[in-house]
Amino acid sequence: MSVIAYVLTAVIVYLGLPAGMIIGRLAEEELKPGKKYITFVQDILLAAVVLAFLYYAVANLVAAALIAIAVFCVMYFFRRIRSYIIYPILGLLFYFSADIGFLLLSSLIFLYGIPTGSLELKTWKKQLFQNIGFLVVALILPAL
Repeated sequence: MSVIAYVLTAVIVYLGLPAGMIIGRLAEEELKPGKKYITFVQDILLAAVVLAFLYYAVANLVAAALIAIAVFCVMYFFRRIRSYIIYPILGLLFYFSADIGFLLLSSLIFLYGIPTGSLELKTWKKQLFQNIGFLVVALILPAL
């Protein structure tokens, strides 16, 4: 994969977060009643990212599914894990998926950013800065 395509893909994937913030701003009155559904979708998408990455990396669907279910349960029952911790991990998965399932992982990470951005609407400037860890990890690792 060319460097330009990789960098542009990383930037576009990160733009899922501001896209979610824009959607959240347009439908602010829907955020409070729909928060439990949005967090559920966010947890499902994170589990799907883990499942897709592990399936392509390990090629064992059963092990990948069990780990993805565990990730979903941890995210669903323990809300303390913040997106600024998850986004650098997603940057690592993005980097390591450059040869395996890149398009699927990129799409899922972009989709994960939409509910994440809409949930973190009140502190959007802070969240955009904190979640820049995705771009830092995804763009510095290839340079090493």
